[in-house]
Amino acid sequence: MVKWRKFVGGMLETNAYLLYQPGNGSGLVIDPGFPCPELLNFARERKIELRAILLTHGHLDHCGGTRWLQAELKLPLLVAAADAHMLQPEYSRDLAVMLGVQPPPAPDRLLSDGEELSDLGFSLRIMATPGHSPGSLVFLMEGLAFTGDTLFQGNVGRCDLPGGDEKTLFESLERLRRLPGETLVFPGHGPESTMALELRHNPYLER
Repeated sequence: MVKWRKFVGGMLETNAYLLYQPGNGSGLVIDPGFPCPELLNFARERKIELRAILLTHGHLDHCGGTRWLQAELKLPLLVAAADAHMLQPEYSRDLAVMLGVQPPPAPDRLLSDGEELSDLGFSLRIMATPGHSPGSLVFLMEGLAFTGDTLFQGNVGRCDLPGGDEKTLFESLERLRRLPGETLVFPGHGPESTMALELRHNPYLER
């Protein structure tokens, strides 16, 4: 069974997640928005073999720690094709200075909707949820949903940033409504939730 650990940091209090398989020792990092020695130490102490970095989207507060992490470990960086341009230095350089992080490196692999990742020690499905950004993704596995900035506890991601679109966001939320109620929701900011709670209490999921 997949286990997880959340690390919060950066100027915008981003959630970075370390997923790991106690059985085979494999690990994944989702949205390292800031340099996080605690995450790396946690993995090393438990002999977790980190296999890749996954980004729910390309905004810098979710990938500002990728260059630092890749300097420590040679990990491939995976992101949706529609957000790959956000990782270009000219796109993120000024914001990186403001947030006190390094611009991210180029991605090593581009992800698409419905793709199944089974070569990283996990069985993980990709769900495209554009709206907050053109390439926003949700990562699904074993009743867990890592929703990035698409869905928060009681709220949703903003869609007034470049590439955001309100209509598209609500179409993505409609896809998320179909997940089982017991699905655990791990957002890019703030506390965890479940789909059942969000369907009852999140005003953006009301029909």
